[in-house]
Amino acid sequence: MSVPTVSLARVSSTAFSAAIAGVGALDTAHLYYRASGDVAWTPATRTGPGTIPVTGVLSGAAVFAIVQGETPGGVLSQASELATLSLLAPASAATGWLTIPMLKLRDMLAACPSFQAWTGTIDPASALSYLYPVESAAQDTLFPCGVITQHDGAWRADADAMGVNNTFVHRGGLVLRLMKIGDTAATDPHPSHRDMELAFGNEVGGILDDLLLLAGSSGMLDIDGGSKREGPAWTEPDQRVGGRTLIAVTYELGWRG
Repeated sequence: MSVPTVSLARVSSTAFSAAIAGVGALDTAHLYYRASGDVAWTPATRTGPGTIPVTGVLSGAAVFAIVQGETPGGVLSQASELATLSLLAPASAATGWLTIPMLKLRDMLAACPSFQAWTGTIDPASALSYLYPVESAAQDTLFPCGVITQHDGAWRADADAMGVNNTFVHRGGLVLRLMKIGDTAATDPHPSHRDMELAFGNEVGGILDDLLLLAGSSGMLDIDGGSKREGPAWTEPDQRVGGRTLIAVTYELGWRG
C-alpha cells in the first residue's frame, strides 16, 4: 500500500482544508490534526482521495497534520509526512523582499507554542504583541519579547539556475533578539544569574526548535540556516529597565525564497 500525502490550505484564521492523495477510491483516509497549544490530535475521515474541511480551530494557530490510509480489509498504510500551516492572516503591510521575510518570521514565532508559553499568551494573535519587526519604544515596557531586524548587507538575488529570464532566487538574513526580565538586583553579577541563564537557555532553545519545525511550510519563511551572534548576556547597569536587569540572546537567521 502506498504512502498517502496531505497538503494544507488556509481558509480563514480558524479554518483550513486538508487535500489528501495516495489512497485508493475505496480506502478510508484517516486525518489527524493538532493546533498549536492542543495536547491531543483530532481525527477526521473520508473515503478515497479528496479534501477534508476543518473549522473551529484556534484563531491564527499553527496547524500540524498527518494522514494514514486504511483498505476495506483493515490494512493500514504508513503515515504521511507531517504537514504544517499557519492560520495567521498574511501581513498586509509587507510588500517587498525586505519586509515580507521580517513579518513572516514574526508570524511564525507567534505561532510557536513555546513562544506563547514564554510570553504567557494563549494564541498567535495575542503573542504578536510581544514581537517587534523593528526596534521599538514599546519593547521597553513589554517583556519577554522578541525584536526582528535586518541583517546588514545580507540580501541578494541570484538568477534562477534554469536560466528563465527575470526569475530570481532571493536570499537574505534577519536578526532575532529575545529578551526577558532577569531580576531586580542592584548589583551585577547576581548570585542567581547562573540558574536564570540556564532557564533562559532552555526557553529560547524550545522556541528555536518550534521555529525550525515550521520553517519552509506553506506560507511560512524558508529558513536555510542560522547561528548565534551573542549571548545569553546581561544588560549593563545603565541599560536596565526600571532598575530591572535584562537577559538577552541574539541569533542570525538566513532565508531564501
